[in-house]
Amino acid sequence: GNYEEAILAFTAAIDIDPKRPEAYIGLADSYEQSGQPERAADVLRRAIDLLGELPELLAFLESLGGDVSTQEDEAPVHA
Repeated sequence: GNYEEAILAFTAAIDIDPKRPEAYIGLADSYEQSGQPERAADVLRRAIDLLGELPELLAFLESLGGDVSTQEDEAPVHA
């Protein structure tokens, strides 16, 4: 229930080991539960950029209504 402390703890966990998707999921969940779904989506997008399109990250982002497509999925536009 103390989301501010959870946000600090998960942020510290990411600083220590940025390759753990659980830390990003925990941080995003803390933001969502504290009424900040946009920040939660930003955390998940950052995790996807760093760790790849892991199913748990994509599913959480989609549940927030976030765009799960990446720039790699978009076709380049040539003039």
